[in-house]
Amino acid sequence: MHEMRSDAELFRDICDAVSVKTIAYHTCMAANTIRAYYHGRINIPLGVWADVFALTRDPRIPLLLFARAPHFFGPIDNLPDMAVDSAALRSICEQMQRFTDMQSELVEIVADGRVDAADTNRVDEYNKLYAQHLAYSAAVHRGINNAYQRATAGRRS
Repeated sequence: MHEMRSDAELFRDICDAVSVKTIAYHTCMAANTIRAYYHGRINIPLGVWADVFALTRDPRIPLLLFARAPHFFGPIDNLPDMAVDSAALRSICEQMQRFTDMQSELVEIVADGRVDAADTNRVDEYNKLYAQHLAYSAAVHRGINNAYQRATAGRRS
């Protein structure tokens, strides 16, 4: 698990790895604005984090956002109310398990160092599902904790 860091610290790490110029290009922003984020002079908007995540797929970005918001910005259509629907929770958990199975499959595929067109397509599919998987995970987490809070009326056992 990655250590949670401040927005500016994480942004600095990413800029140091990718470059301010590359991030400026991919976010369609001025390099001076990116430097202001880098130095923590101004808050980093969610849209910028979305663009940087799309560029880098850095798993620390959603972790940082999850710590600050109850759900992720990923594209989710018709996400059920996890707070009340245990059947929906089970369904989402099954989808998350399929994603986890896909991860295991991809670890095996790339382990040999030979990647063909089919492997590339599978990795592209994985990358498209990644944000959805994170959002589902956050929704399940929220649903479990909401149900726990209701069941215990906030008491810790």
